[in-house]
Amino acid sequence: MERLQFKFQLLNGRDEKSNILCVIEITTQDGHTYKIPDDYCNVKYHVELIETVTFTKIEKAIKKRNRMRNVWVSLTEELKNIYYDDGNLQFDDEYSEEITNMKKTEVASNASEEPLAKLLKNC
Repeated sequence: MERLQFKFQLLNGRDEKSNILCVIEITTQDGHTYKIPDDYCNVKYHVELIETVTFTKIEKAIKKRNRMRNVWVSLTEELKNIYYDDGNLQFDDEYSEEITNMKKTEVASNASEEPLAKLLKNC
């Protein structure tokens, strides 16, 4: 069954006393991470997601402001239609922006150059 990992975070509301539970990122099973636009991060826009058992557990787990949880959610046909369009991640008919982490890329490229550098030193 297909799954997506949702990153939830409890953020400041309009005033000092209120909090808003938000979906800030979604990660696919193949490791691609996408940002949810700020206009749609509030969970109230993710109606089908908040009806899942997983969401109920998230609400219980996140009690303090700025705390985060990453959870995998198995996709029903309805959730697939909401978050995917022909294999592309979307929400509210808007394609999501993929988050690329330059540090991960730099570390990976440096790691792959190390064996080559060692080989050249031995020549």
